[in-house]
Amino acid sequence: MKGLWWRGWDGSLWDLINGPVPLSNKGLRGLQRSMTDVRTTSSSNRDGQRQTGSSELARQPIISVVITETDTELEWVQLYRAWSRSFDSVKYGALIYLSQEDELLEMACRLERAPDNYDEDWARWQFMQGTWELVADDPYWYLPTVSEVFESASTSPVNYYGGDGASGGYPLVRSAGRQAGRKRITNAGSEPVHWSARFAAPSAGFEVEIDGHTVAGAYPIPDGAILELDSENAAFWLWRAGTREHVPYFEVASSTDFAQLQPGDASEIRIVNQGAGVPTFTYRPRRKEAL
Repeated sequence: MKGLWWRGWDGSLWDLINGPVPLSNKGLRGLQRSMTDVRTTSSSNRDGQRQTGSSELARQPIISVVITETDTELEWVQLYRAWSRSFDSVKYGALIYLSQEDELLEMACRLERAPDNYDEDWARWQFMQGTWELVADDPYWYLPTVSEVFESASTSPVNYYGGDGASGGYPLVRSAGRQAGRKRITNAGSEPVHWSARFAAPSAGFEVEIDGHTVAGAYPIPDGAILELDSENAAFWLWRAGTREHVPYFEVASSTDFAQLQPGDASEIRIVNQGAGVPTFTYRPRRKEAL
């Protein structure tokens, strides 16, 4: 482990290796995989049992830290209060982990239980060792968000069949206001992930194809608005003036075959935009373990 931080819900950032509130010898629990709930069914007419599904349970990380000595009792109290204020039972902070391979992973957590062993006047001694128990409702460790821009041919430096001449990639084609682009995208995580795609006005139609699975439709996007395709919820959202409005799929799409990005081998992404807007494709790789 090269680095470990706690980012509080209030935006404060705490270095748990070299900061004023470092890990104790008890360390951290939560870097390895969480528990899995496997559901099964059995019958007197059949031997054994059958699996009917599974899900990852919420994770319960634990961080044990030392609030170190300061010059004065007042400084220690201020340090403790700032540290304690960074946790909340409803609002999320995040554990941030830097691996030996320089990969930065993050897991959103909220407070489950703070230390209650106040049988000593810790401020008097200006020293405290305590354990903060957290909950990660979403038990995955996430890599940084990846946002791919599918530039239209009108903004590409060279516009011809065969690519941009620099990357050797797929061609970007423009004809009669129709933009089309292809990319091969590798999901660096260990798990399938959802994605979102955004199309800005002017646009009269869209298409996103992932390994043969297609989401498409003819929908005139209003001026100044952005249409978002949300694969996690199989939903369509219209963004206008900073507000998000749900658009029923039957008003937008002719095909709703949403597919996740699979880990490992690269997926072939094809995006078509009936207009001059530049589409973006966004996803966030995730893993069951930080190690």
